[in-house]
Amino acid sequence: MSPDDNRATHNDGSRRDDPAPVYPAGFDPDYEAKTPGMNPRKHLSRVEWEFVCTLLALRCAVWTASPAANPKTEFKRPLKWQQITPDYSHHRLYSFQRGDALKLNTGTVVGTIDVDPRNGGDIDSVRGLLTDLKVRHFAEVKSPSGGRHFYVAGHPLLMTLHNPDGYPGVDILGNGACCYLPGTLRPKHDRKGYEILFNDLDALRTEGDPEGAEHLAQWVADQKTSGTGFFADGLGDAPLWSGREHSDREKAYLAKVLTNTSGELANSLVGERNNSLFIKALKCGSLISGAGLDDQRAAEALKDGADRCNLTQDDGEACVWATIGSGLAIGMGNPRGFPQSPGTGCDAFWEQTDTLRHIRDYAWARRVAPWAVLGVELCRIICTVPPMVRIHPYVGDVASLNLYVGLVGESGEGKGGAMIRTCG
Repeated sequence: MSPDDNRATHNDGSRRDDPAPVYPAGFDPDYEAKTPGMNPRKHLSRVEWEFVCTLLALRCAVWTASPAANPKTEFKRPLKWQQITPDYSHHRLYSFQRGDALKLNTGTVVGTIDVDPRNGGDIDSVRGLLTDLKVRHFAEVKSPSGGRHFYVAGHPLLMTLHNPDGYPGVDILGNGACCYLPGTLRPKHDRKGYEILFNDLDALRTEGDPEGAEHLAQWVADQKTSGTGFFADGLGDAPLWSGREHSDREKAYLAKVLTNTSGELANSLVGERNNSLFIKALKCGSLISGAGLDDQRAAEALKDGADRCNLTQDDGEACVWATIGSGLAIGMGNPRGFPQSPGTGCDAFWEQTDTLRHIRDYAWARRVAPWAVLGVELCRIICTVPPMVRIHPYVGDVASLNLYVGLVGESGEGKGGAMIRTCG
């Protein structure tokens, strides 16, 4: 074989001058004429090219990345790669040259499960997980490190999850993530590529797996929820909202929830933003089903917070809406009612005597905290008791009646108001 023949042969034994492959159904080969002089097929083997063509037929976003100057970085991602659309894929693909990276935006259409044995990933256990979840995988690719990429049906609510509980070395690549495609040679793996072991992606286009996609999205959401402590504070035990009209106090509470949700998300730190968004969505969802919070306003507040902390800009709209949708859905399945009136504690306590009811009602009427008013009132009463009045020495010696009360709160929260309303 001549040196020229050697350069014209791909890893799978096919040659660059092989006849053009049959395009998958639904793929328009005429787009090739739109960029004359450029042809990615000459840099890809037949099976690699057909793999990519099928993803394009599925309306997936496929893009290229050129080698980076720093070998540790490997490739330079284009700016705002999360926002690359399927329509832009053709333009990006036709700039591909051998040595570039081919990448797929995962999420709504196709999800990828990346198993890395070097970090503890167990390929067989992931196969078992997919079987248990009744998730069909439509392609299997061997990575340069000996791991696996399982290609499954995507879902609008499929979130990205790293190292699920019990599955180290496993990444579920959903919305906001990307994966390397066959045809990419990895510099850090001695320029080894990705080997296609099984490819039935065309069945994903013709048959799909909606139930499996739903199961996987729900499993990922449950995994993320279990690490948030969402159920630790008593959420999820309220009855469903009756639909009655909200009181003024309830309207004010829900409005405050939305304001705080957006504001606190806006201040989220990089690295914590997506998790914060998910937790906020869980809590909003629980109030939608348990307290009648408007779902549209909740989604808008969550999206506004994601925009303000630049999460949408960095991870893309699909990733943000997947996180919001999953959090709201799980939260709505665990309704949370209104908290007891601010500062009231257990209603049974205030209903024990007419005096306690009067203190509570008076505090509400004067728009101050009942517990603060009670504490100030007890101090005022103690001050009227002569010092010779003492407690019988049930334990130890006799003791005078002493009481210390500290009102704690930020400026403007009513500490002084409670004292003024009580002591006049």
